[in-house]
Amino acid sequence: MQMLKLMRSHIFFIKLRFKIKLQNALNKCNTQLLIGKNVQVHSNIWLRIGQNSILKIGDNSFFGNGCRIECSSGANLSIGNNVNFTGYDFIACMKSVKIGSNSLIGEFTSIRDSNHSFTDLDSLINSQGYTMGEIEISEDVWIGRGSIVLPNVSIGTHSVIGANSVVNTDVAQFSVVAGVPAREIKKLK
Repeated sequence: MQMLKLMRSHIFFIKLRFKIKLQNALNKCNTQLLIGKNVQVHSNIWLRIGQNSILKIGDNSFFGNGCRIECSSGANLSIGNNVNFTGYDFIACMKSVKIGSNSLIGEFTSIRDSNHSFTDLDSLINSQGYTMGEIEISEDVWIGRGSIVLPNVSIGTHSVIGANSVVNTDVAQFSVVAGVPAREIKKLK
């Protein structure tokens, strides 16, 4: 029992030291990382936060194994309370992504508020930069496994996105959508 207490205090010290180093690094690049209470993070999480960006994670949120979050310079990523990322989910935020409280994000889901520009036919696609938009996922939304949410999309309260769907237009509240591209298949209210 004494050894367990010693190990716990050592782990706590390492976490505290890491937190202080992380906060000092974030302060130097004017970045805000706000993490709520009881946030659970599984193993193999990848997190990148750019300069002048804001990342907020609400209370009691869960990030399963292999989740990846990229918050570019100047971006604003907000995750509400009780949000569950099942695992291997990817969020790429270059401008603004908001995920409402009590939402469920199935594994292998991709949420991206930007896309490669490709309209200049005289330039290589990889040299044209990005077009950026915003994504707003309301409260109590269930996004099924393997779905993709693209820029400039709003998903309404208590909506369900079927597995492997591509959401490229707004989703009304209380509706079920599925397919590529996602189309409404049922009204819940």
